[in-house]
Amino acid sequence: MSSSDEESHFNGFNWAEEDEGFRESLHFRWSFSDLRAGYSSLDRPTREQLKSTEQWTIFSLDDSRPLCRTCGSLDFADLISFDGVLHQSKALALKQQYDSPSGCPLCSEFWGALINYLKRIYSQDYSEESPYDQFKSKDDRLEALKEDPVRIFLNPLMQDRPQDRTHLPYQYQLREFSVWSASSDILDRIQLRGDLYGKEATYHAPDLMRSIRMLMPQTPRSGEFLRRNRALTTAELYPITSWCDPVAKHVRYKSIIPDMNDPKVIDMIKTWIESCTNEHEHCRSLPPMQLPSRLIDIGEESTQTPRLIVADDIKRLEETEGRQIQYIALSYCWGAKKDIDQVPFFSTTSKTLDTHIKALPTNRLPKTICDAMDLTRKLGFRYLWADSLCIIQGHNAEAHEDWSKESAKMASIYGGAYLTIAASWGHSMHSGLFTQRPSETPDGVMLGLKSLRDPSCYGTIQLIQDRSQYTESTEEPLYRRGWALQERILSPRILICNRDQLVWECQTHSFTESGTRMSSIGAMRLDHAFLSQVTPRENASEDTDQPENAAAQAKVFRDIWQCIVTDYCHKSITNATDKLPAIAGLAKRLAELSPSPNVYLAGLWKNSILEDLLWVHEDIDSYSLQKESVLNPRHKPESYRAPSWSWACVDGGVRWPHVLGHHRHATLVTYGVTPRYNHDVFGELSAGYIELKAPLWKVPDDLKQLVVKQEPTEKITGSRYEMAEPYTWLWKPSVDVRGRGLSYLNAVGESKVNAIDFSLLIIDETMALIVSSAKDQDSSEKYYERVGVVTYWDRGRVGDENCQETICKLI
Repeated sequence: MSSSDEESHFNGFNWAEEDEGFRESLHFRWSFSDLRAGYSSLDRPTREQLKSTEQWTIFSLDDSRPLCRTCGSLDFADLISFDGVLHQSKALALKQQYDSPSGCPLCSEFWGALINYLKRIYSQDYSEESPYDQFKSKDDRLEALKEDPVRIFLNPLMQDRPQDRTHLPYQYQLREFSVWSASSDILDRIQLRGDLYGKEATYHAPDLMRSIRMLMPQTPRSGEFLRRNRALTTAELYPITSWCDPVAKHVRYKSIIPDMNDPKVIDMIKTWIESCTNEHEHCRSLPPMQLPSRLIDIGEESTQTPRLIVADDIKRLEETEGRQIQYIALSYCWGAKKDIDQVPFFSTTSKTLDTHIKALPTNRLPKTICDAMDLTRKLGFRYLWADSLCIIQGHNAEAHEDWSKESAKMASIYGGAYLTIAASWGHSMHSGLFTQRPSETPDGVMLGLKSLRDPSCYGTIQLIQDRSQYTESTEEPLYRRGWALQERILSPRILICNRDQLVWECQTHSFTESGTRMSSIGAMRLDHAFLSQVTPRENASEDTDQPENAAAQAKVFRDIWQCIVTDYCHKSITNATDKLPAIAGLAKRLAELSPSPNVYLAGLWKNSILEDLLWVHEDIDSYSLQKESVLNPRHKPESYRAPSWSWACVDGGVRWPHVLGHHRHATLVTYGVTPRYNHDVFGELSAGYIELKAPLWKVPDDLKQLVVKQEPTEKITGSRYEMAEPYTWLWKPSVDVRGRGLSYLNAVGESKVNAIDFSLLIIDETMALIVSSAKDQDSSEKYYERVGVVTYWDRGRVGDENCQETICKLI
């Protein structure tokens, strides 16, 4: 490679810019670290070691169309290898099989996939004409394709891959067959340079067709060049099978069972439960939890009338059976008032409690609860927990007392359930667990798959070109609901009933019925990976007490909590007073996991109070395009719910974009919160305060007017405010929204604003809280309320006559 070529490379990818360089050679350069995500399960050493694991042979299921000799002798060890298998020296052989009535069904599928790729690529309109586009039409490229070689790759999915490579053999699933055909006159001029094999060298594309595939999604320009020139024709074929097929555990993608009354659905769920119970060490070692005060006893037979059983009955059953009662919990939407009013609302009240202990009228129960009872019985369980029946509902004192007591137990109720069923797709309790699914009839060749190591393991797969798209769990109605977040995270096992498929999550694994990867599942679990980083106090070792380990664990704990709150604040809460109770169970569980003694303060934690105080009342990009932000706009409720320094005092998006520096000016002096009911500091509050010892700088009137007059917007770019001269040392203040789209001035009122002194409470060398001062009418004590947060540049202001250290009480 010439020096001029070397100069054209940069960190990442590029090709030589000169036309002459283009004509002679196309250069791509990469660093292995840049492609770690793409190559981690596909590098040569891994693939070579995979060749020693399970091997397969495929065969035709149609006697009139047997596989050709090449397809019938495909070696999966070679397919998994980094360079794949040269299937045909010319793609024309595939076309001949495709055109023959008795042609090889696999060759025909390969050719059909390549043709469909060309149809898609030639339907795209490229705005920039390439001078090297020698294939001006699909027919031209199709003719050239017949003369191009065809290479086949198998891209496996790693399962339970250990970090230590000495633990072999690896396990994998069949995930994707890639078919490649390339124009040799272009590929002969392509060079790849990098450390792919552990040393810096130049490799030629004909031997690294797989590498080009990996480069394309990482390099838009190089990939665009190859696509514009139509030099590379690629297609993917996805093997799918059914959950009940003997080879199901070896194949990534599964067909959806359209009829939810099919017994195969129950068999599939039971398989998931048994696998979790028998094979997952971390799921078996979960601590016992306190049982709920009431459960629904659905009986062992469908003819039995369900009824409520209370704590005393549960204890007697445990003593009789000699083990802890296993029950299933239900997570579901009650629905909006209009949804509930469509069918008379049915729940347990103080008047009907005794009646429900005797029997529950099944003809009056909501459909979701009826479906959950039916599924509970079919899965072999007898007891179910659902809040509308197991917690006394109503507005009298007895109902309120029972709700406050039982809602404080959510950590143990969902954490102690053997399984949680989440009716995620339903808008209300009348929707039911399941909905009618569209019947899938994908086109694709049916093939037999047989293990070479275990002749008794054989089944059927179908190769398809296009996989169905499925709804993300977080897009379902249930997971727009604030309460559902802790129900999901606390549950050791959860079966999520989406509108188009079932989803499984436990402390070890998460997967979907279809096998399609879903970004939302498994994203937030109190699993062993989290527990290994945050060691509970009772399990702490000597190493945990080392300062660097303690600091790292504290950071993990803080980051996890702030991520949870960020997610939670974008969800809707029907009753404004539920803001803290709806996440109280999760906070209690995290308090148990805290690596050091900690105190929960209105949604913040004592050990990280300075970091937690820097929350910003803003949406984030990933939510700005979703309905949560629309359903839960930013504002501050009129009635008291939490102290001004807590994120729980506002509705709408909250996040933590700022990081504290090393030079902290503030320290926590004292603190206190006043629970509204049952002395539960995790639930509703009637008051709360913290005292910070920190420098306090009074905001001049002209700067004050800049702050209070600015109007917030819902957009991320407009929710921060830019300051004007002469305060260039202050920037990006974020004011807590007091009213929907109103400035602080309009929301609070001019007369009140004029009577308020604003100050900056200095937290560290770059961050400060914007606070407003006032006096208690019943005392002379001065206190402050948080108004927002601001970034500043400390030019020696701390310690000057206008910025003196003081003890500031925030309420």
